[in-house]
Amino acid sequence: MEIGNLAIPFKGAPGEAIVYPSTKLHEVVPVRAGQRLVSITFIQSYIADEHQRTQVYELNEIAALEGLSMKWENRVRLDVVRQNLMRMWSTT
Repeated sequence: MEIGNLAIPFKGAPGEAIVYPSTKLHEVVPVRAGQRLVSITFIQSYIADEHQRTQVYELNEIAALEGLSMKWENRVRLDVVRQNLMRMWSTT
């Protein structure tokens, strides 16, 4: 998968899946042993604009990385910002 200027290889264990934006360039290499079973599906975001989706994603990542070490008041403030952006940018 191409992320920026880097090609990031990914090889999952049996039963694992990878989810990625359809805008990302990717390549599936041939199976050398065994077989590959695939399932393809699409998920549509409520936020149509990719840049706006990325901003909400980054805020979610900050919350996840901070975890329980973030002060409660700051987590509430962050959640308010995220929810307001979701309401403002959602198509439905």
